[in-house]
Amino acid sequence: MLDKSESIPVAVVGPTCSGKTQIVNELAMRLPLSVINLDSFQIYDHFRLGTGRADLAEGIRSYLYGVQDPRQTILPEEYVAAALDAQTEIQRSGRIPLYEGGSVSFLRALLPRQPLRLFGLYPDTADEARLRIERRVLGGDESALIDEIQSALALGFRETLVLRDDVVYLPYLDYVEGRVSLEAARERAIANLTKRHVAQLTDYRDFEITWLRAGEAMLRLTDELR
Repeated sequence: MLDKSESIPVAVVGPTCSGKTQIVNELAMRLPLSVINLDSFQIYDHFRLGTGRADLAEGIRSYLYGVQDPRQTILPEEYVAAALDAQTEIQRSGRIPLYEGGSVSFLRALLPRQPLRLFGLYPDTADEARLRIERRVLGGDESALIDEIQSALALGFRETLVLRDDVVYLPYLDYVEGRVSLEAARERAIANLTKRHVAQLTDYRDFEITWLRAGEAMLRLTDELR
């Protein structure tokens, strides 16, 4: 049997709002995991709410979340070097590395250097996917997101890659700067997240991914990671 330093790591991928963070939290409660970020926006400091970076549960060891200055765009090859360093550290500690995130660009850069067993999460139904997207926008702390954007502007982050991304941040930036109503910002964010969800599924066709519905993911991933 391969030991933890020899086995091929697992990556939990999938479109935005597919429940990756929730599953990873549950897995890490059961197994000696350390989680490596595989999201190209969640790697940046300051921007947490609009990127969907839910903090991992207390006690879970994680790497490459919120570590990069937003004014300095990280290149995929730079991410790969940092991720492989993190993986080596995790394996030397006797823990299991688990990659989590939805970035296709990071995944394309990483796979030639580090083979991964890819498992994709997808909501049980199309209606659930839509509800998850609406819940992220309508069920989140909208005032805190607006505060996050206002503080980003004060810190000089206006022209950063993250704040100019037309999914969640740019619609609300347009509201903060008085170009659209709050309702229009909400509707645009929901529409943009829906489009990105579909686009990511198309992009993932380039990879060999075992797709799991939410209801079966926990049991299957637990077995794969033991």
